[in-house]
Amino acid sequence: MALIVTIKVVPGSGKQLWKFDSGGTLKCYLKNQAEKGLANKELIETLSKKLGLPQTTIHIIKGASARTKIIKIEHNLSLQDLYRYLEIQEPAIQQKLF
Repeated sequence: MALIVTIKVVPGSGKQLWKFDSGGTLKCYLKNQAEKGLANKELIETLSKKLGLPQTTIHIIKGASARTKIIKIEHNLSLQDLYRYLEIQEPAIQQKLF
């Protein structure tokens, strides 16, 4: 079963960081600018590394040119597992899955 999750990216932040905003949206701060697909590539690479999965199992299914992206992770993974791998606490406000 695949996990589909919404992630808001902040490209060009000069750091790599995962956290939730005040509304409970999962945010990923990326070092690369949103140019020539570099931020998208960094997002896939960082998720792959954190989850210990091949990059081919992680896809941007919506929002490739937007800051809010819908990501599909083709692996038997729960939302709580994702938070644990990203080393973040589950938000008090439940995130929208898609």
